[in-house]
Amino acid sequence: MPLEKFDIVIVGAGAVGLCCAYYLAEAGLRNIVIMEKEKMPAMGASGLNAGGIRTQFSITTNIKFSLFTLEIYENFKELFDQEINYREYGYLFLISNDEELEVFKHSVSLQKSLGAPVEIINVEDIKKTLPYLFLDDIICGSFSRRSGYADPYSICMGYMKAAKRKGVEVRLKTEVIGMEVNNDKITGIITNNGTVKTEYVVNAAGAYAGIIGKMVGIDLPVEPYRRHIFVTYPVPEIKEDCPLVLHLKSGFYFRKELDSVLMGRTDPDEKPGFKTDVNPEHMENVIEHAIYRVPLLEKTGIMKAWTGLYACTPDHQPIIGTVPGVKGFICVCGFSGHGMQHAPPSGKVVSEIITDGKCHSFDITPFDYSRFREAKVETEIKRYLTFI
Repeated sequence: MPLEKFDIVIVGAGAVGLCCAYYLAEAGLRNIVIMEKEKMPAMGASGLNAGGIRTQFSITTNIKFSLFTLEIYENFKELFDQEINYREYGYLFLISNDEELEVFKHSVSLQKSLGAPVEIINVEDIKKTLPYLFLDDIICGSFSRRSGYADPYSICMGYMKAAKRKGVEVRLKTEVIGMEVNNDKITGIITNNGTVKTEYVVNAAGAYAGIIGKMVGIDLPVEPYRRHIFVTYPVPEIKEDCPLVLHLKSGFYFRKELDSVLMGRTDPDEKPGFKTDVNPEHMENVIEHAIYRVPLLEKTGIMKAWTGLYACTPDHQPIIGTVPGVKGFICVCGFSGHGMQHAPPSGKVVSEIITDGKCHSFDITPFDYSRFREAKVETEIKRYLTFI
């Protein structure tokens, strides 16, 4: 009996994999399958993150990626017949010192030149709109008006349904356990449910992307890091239109979540690994930072908590594109916390690589795998990258 054959196999049914499938099908390609080891799509970081989308980056392509996504989020219902509860209430970075300010000034200039409405605002203006914040240690803020957050799981469902309408198949509970490579070319993929022949494999496996890379002999510097999110009991004093607020120096952030507050902070002592339990010591640390920055939160408590896995690279930039030595193996992974907001343009990029042989919509040079071999690493501000 002949083996099944697909033109393109995508590993991972998170936001990135689903967007790749959609844009490939949108480009006219057919016979596409997504292999997902979990029983449902978006069960990893794609369905567990804070849903933020912002233009406050310091690398041109990241800013352009965000602008591409914003155009879609703002019109998602019309485009995909799916409500995502997108709230464009802005994104506010709190700046603590002159060194941070100088970096932000340069970044804001770049952001504005690309059409992103970002500005440096003074403490007095922050106090007027967010009077409950403790700001004695803040000198100013960077505010992006055209930014906000949405329901990440709904975004994934919108893309999945649209991809399925175009003929994409999604296979759940199908774990990739090996690859077939002949003469340095992908020829098949081995799963717990059997072997499938294919000429293209798209590695959109998120925190597991490094494991998939090893199956073709590629050392992808992508490691999983546990990240926590906490949701309080209702806090009526913080209004619905509160922006997503992030204190750059400490990494503490918060936003509204219905009547409650959703918040978190990167644990600087977290080691790479696949742990997904909630760390009570870290929860206490986040509560301490929350009460310091928003004193009225002392009156509430934690209603629920969960974790997800960031897929991080050494420079906190994704790996997007082909890799040397294995024809047909395409990476789109290692987003370091930005996979949700940059999934749509990344899917577009992958569709162009497969259909045209190269990407022409964006300059993806900063995301090329070869940068790690050639020491050509361009970084965002580190603290930008590790929180949301």
